[in-house]
Amino acid sequence: MDIISIIAATLGSGLIATVITLVVQKKSENKRVKVSVFEVLMSHRYLIADKENVEALNKVDVVFHDDAEVRKAWTEFLNAADAGALNLGQANAINDKYLKLLEKIAKSIGYNNIDWENIKRYYYPTGLSSKISEETLLRKAQLSQIKTAATQDSSTGQLSKEQLGIQLFLKALETPDGLDKVMRLAEIAGSGKNGKGRVIK
Repeated sequence: MDIISIIAATLGSGLIATVITLVVQKKSENKRVKVSVFEVLMSHRYLIADKENVEALNKVDVVFHDDAEVRKAWTEFLNAADAGALNLGQANAINDKYLKLLEKIAKSIGYNNIDWENIKRYYYPTGLSSKISEETLLRKAQLSQIKTAATQDSSTGQLSKEQLGIQLFLKALETPDGLDKVMRLAEIAGSGKNGKGRVIK
């Protein structure tokens, strides 16, 4: 074998090894992302409307774009959720479709020992359930009081600064990140600094 053949063989083997390494790394990263999404969906299956869980659900189409069974289960979950928005009696159907989606994802990433029986059982203590319910009721009561205060007529027929602030607050809540923006503004105001960073005395 001449020197050129030796060099060509060496370069070829090196190139093949590089390509194999890149392919393995790509597959490993894809698996890591899929497992990450699955872990979030599993850990929130007691309350699937949590923000983190909703974000993970909306990644399913992208993360599992190459798995027809998962995407079919995802579509069935969406259909049940759409129907549930019109019919409050659909809560069980939505939950069943959600758990079926988890089952398909488990199989897709190779967790064949995690089946329907495992997925449908989860830990949701009464104390946590009560806490979530109380926080929801408190938030609704506070919003109701705020709306009442905002709609009260002033003697001049004009809104006071407080009423205007309340209406702006309610408007901000209409957007998904509105509350976060309001909280950031409150933090800035509470820090005692104006827009230029000088302390307000």
